Amino acid sequence: MATTQLQMVNRLLRRLREEQVTNTTDNTYATLLAEIVADAYEEVLDEHKWESLKHRVHVDISSGTSKYRLDAKVSGGGNIRNSDVRTPSVDSELLFLNGDQPEVYVYDDDNDDSPTPIYFLTPEAFRQQQALDRDNTQDDPDYFTIYREADATNKRRLYMELYPEPTASRVIELMFWTKPARLASDGTTDNTEFLIPERCVFQLAYMYALNERGEELGEPGNLAERRYFESLAAEIEKEIDVYTRGDRYEWRRD
Repeated sequence: MATTQLQMVNRLLRRLREEQVTNTTDNTYATLLAEIVADAYEEVLDEHKWESLKHRVHVDISSGTSKYRLDAKVSGGGNIRNSDVRTPSVDSELLFLNGDQPEVYVYDDDNDDSPTPIYFLTPEAFRQQQALDRDNTQDDPDYFTIYREADATNKRRLYMELYPEPTASRVIELMFWTKPARLASDGTTDNTEFLIPERCVFQLAYMYALNERGEELGEPGNLAERRYFESLAAEIEKEIDVYTRGDRYEWRRD
């Protein structure tokens, strides 16, 4: 069962010999712990490319349209399918197979089982390719680029652009690594479940909570710190061990 922010706050409260709460806003100390948990969660998110944060999205492209917004679903003004479970954020990272081939494919439709790879270009190389023939069109685009740009409301957005401009309806599938949004301390994310191993998040939050309170009422800070680093190393090792069989972490492949 996944752990929520509220559950972790209550676990911390038990370890700190405090009364549990129904909501993280029930008292100022619970609210403080909610903020500490949010900090710990964000730090652990940055420690490793957690497999659980990788996700697949789909964009339905149409004839005559080469630019698509990737940081929102169709219902929110973007171009990611509403049926996709997760949506990229402005800071999402596109995933590459073996370090060079993007995990991006073009399908004729949802029944197509023979997708075509599409090649990634940096925004600068894309503009150069585009400048060679701005009127070039064809059914399947050969190249794509991804970039961040402010929209008319001056908000940063994540866009994908295709070249040549498509002349037929197609489906593009992309793989991203996306950090979840930061947890709040106002009760609105109490029931948000962690998408990464919660053990190391708890140990880091507990270390910060002990540091804030002082060691006279709890265990020594160096012990809490050791538990955090040991738990983090163990969780990362679990993930790495699975993929060493496929040579993912080899400097030179067999």
